[in-house]
Amino acid sequence: MQIFLDMDGVLSDFVGASEVLLGTELKSKWKNSVYTIPTIVGMSEVDFWNKVDDNSEKFWGEMPLCEDAGKLYRGCINLVGKDNVFVASRPSNNPESSKYKLIWLQKYFPSLAKRFFLCKQKYLLAAPGRVLIDDSDDEVQMWFNNGGSTILYPRPWNSGYHKVNEIGVPELLAMLDDLA
Repeated sequence: MQIFLDMDGVLSDFVGASEVLLGTELKSKWKNSVYTIPTIVGMSEVDFWNKVDDNSEKFWGEMPLCEDAGKLYRGCINLVGKDNVFVASRPSNNPESSKYKLIWLQKYFPSLAKRFFLCKQKYLLAAPGRVLIDDSDDEVQMWFNNGGSTILYPRPWNSGYHKVNEIGVPELLAMLDDLA
């Protein structure tokens, strides 16, 4: 089995970086299963991404680590071995995001920086024996539709929002073990 970890929302704290960028606390404002930050703060997608693009180095390169990211990564390695754990991340439209995502990985997970897939269509990596752990309902569904196994990482912005306090890393690792 091979495990593909999403970055933003699974390993890196996209919402935390957005809070810093926008100067506002977002987590308490979240409405269940609303996926986009611009919707939460009442700004357009274009304005949000322009602000991200204007601050690419700080936003992507200094994004905080998700609280349980290290625990999840170590658990995946223990389950399938280091050579079978990868990152599959979707870049923004600004090429700078790709550069700083790689720099971020080199800082927090140096071995994953060598097993890093950056693509707009993650589902092209899907195959039997490949599992995607992602916080995006759409990414999970497309991966599954293309032959891979999936685990939706419960977050306030996806359909797993009602399980945020019930499913942590130990439960995710048990799900992975069941798929093995």
